[in-house]
Amino acid sequence: MNERISVIGGGLAGCAAALAAAKHGAAVTLFEQRPATTPETHQTTLLSELAGTADLGVEDLDRATGLLKAELRALCPEMMVCIEEARIGERTVAVGRRAFAQEVTARVTAAGVELRREEVLSLPEGP
Repeated sequence: MNERISVIGGGLAGCAAALAAAKHGAAVTLFEQRPATTPETHQTTLLSELAGTADLGVEDLDRATGLLKAELRALCPEMMVCIEEARIGERTVAVGRRAFAQEVTARVTAAGVELRREEVLSLPEGP
């Protein structure tokens, strides 16, 4: 794949998309608004900084959180590795917020994703 992909937002979904696209050979640019624009809920410039709870729920497949993690394992295993590296819970999947964000940031960088620290206010014309 020689595609050029732009991903807007360095949160969980944006980083998962960037990692998956890079794994499949795309040249990826990830746009993250921080530090120029920093919401009150964020305290660092790290990617995938968890602003809410750091408890990602149980892994039981009959629960939404368990299904989400199963989907992440299948579609973007790199994100699950980050979760496991930052995991602090046993029964539920709780992660250290900073450790998780550091792990994701390191993996995005290692994957060769171009990180642009700027806010995207509009999309370009065309396909």
